Formats: sequence, structure tokens, C-alpha cells
Amino acid sequence: MRNKTGKEIPCGQCGKLVYLPLWRLRQGKEHFCSLKCELEWVHKRNCNACSIQCLQCGKTFMRPKHEFNVAKFCSKKCVGLWRAEHLNGSDNWRYGKHHTEDAKRRIKSTNIANWQDPDFVKRMVKSWARRPTNPEKQLEDILNKYFPQFKYNGDNRLGVVLGGLIPDFINVNGRKEVIELFGDFYHAPETIGYRWRGSELGKTMAYNSLGFRCLVIWEHELDNESEVVEKIRQFMKVRVKHG
Repeated sequence: MRNKTGKEIPCGQCGKLVYLPLWRLRQGKEHFCSLKCELEWVHKRNCNACSIQCLQCGKTFMRPKHEFNVAKFCSKKCVGLWRAEHLNGSDNWRYGKHHTEDAKRRIKSTNIANWQDPDFVKRMVKSWARRPTNPEKQLEDILNKYFPQFKYNGDNRLGVVLGGLIPDFINVNGRKEVIELFGDFYHAPETIGYRWRGSELGKTMAYNSLGFRCLVIWEHELDNESEVVEKIRQFMKVRVKHG
């Protein structure tokens, strides 16, 4: 069943009904049910069209002249094959401009400096419109019941930022301890990819380098409250002297 955020309109070439969201309809452009219909329409009606040769398969296809510099492939399949061949299987889509090593160092130093500025952090978090998720609320209820010294900070409500990281929960009783809640999808290896600090080990070591102990709790673990409580209790038993 379609929701109320779109509408079905006829294809500009063959007349077949195609469902489009309202934001696409507001563009005022001709819409098509497939790439084939769009190319046929361009070929027949757009006198400003030109032929382009696909970089992967060599097939010639028609596109408007204003897309000549950006339309390099005839299909998504050819895009994937070209990336696999030229990027050694990398999923990095940035095969255009690359920063120099010097530029990367400047960008990194600027980012580090920015995240040390409380006003910058406040503006960034506000722009994210960050709110506690349902799993975070569930973990917060457990902590309030058994470990009230841990308070929620995922939306930076406590103003705690550690090395550019905003811990989900932090011990407010003076012990350098944080708890991070990992979503089963957003922190899965296939989702985080090359982002090492997004992994459980990377996140833990990042906090350890700042003198903080970190406990990671996964979303699926919340199904068993007693195991979560025991995991946190074992984490709390370890006492580290901070110089």
C-alpha cells in the first residue's frame, strides 16, 4: 500500500504508471519507468543529445550534452565492473579527486582542534538532532536501576567529549569509565568497513589511549537483562590507578 508521500504518474515514453515521491515530482522534469525509456526519449525528442562510449564495455549510448562530462557508463553493472578492475575491489567510490598527504594532515589537525572546542561540539551535535534511541533508553533504564553512577551522554547533554568521541554513558562518580552501546546493524563489520574506530576493539583502544576504560554492550545483549547486569558488574570490579 502506497503512502501519502508520493504519486503514480505515466512514463514520459511508454505511458506505464510509475510511482514517484513528491520531491521528485516537484522537480518539474519528465519522468520514466526505466533507463531504456529515458534513453529512447532523449534520442527521439532531445535534439541536443549526443552519443557517449561506455568506459567499460565500449557500448555507445545517448545522453544530453550537458551530461557528457559525467555520464561515463551505460549501466550500473559497468560501473561495478570498472571499479572492481581499477580500484582493486575497493568499495571506495571516490575515484576522482584525492587529497595530498599534506592536505590530509592539515585537515586532520583542524578536525582535532575543532573537536576540542565546546562551542563547535555543541553546534555539531545540535545539527545531528541526536536523541536517545530505543536500545539506549533500554540500557539507560538498566543502568538507572543497578548502576546509577552511569549517566547518558550520547547527545552531549553532559558536555563530555573525549578525543573527538562522545561516549554514550559515562561514570560521573570520578572513575574514568565509559559504556558504549553498539547497534547490531550500524556496527557490524560489513557496515563499518574500514572505519577501525567504529569496531569494538578500535573504540576500546581509542578510549584506553585517553586513560578511560570502555565497555561495549551490543544491542542484542539487551534481550537478557541479567547477563548485561553481570557484564557491567564484572567491568566495575576492575580498578585501575590513574596517575
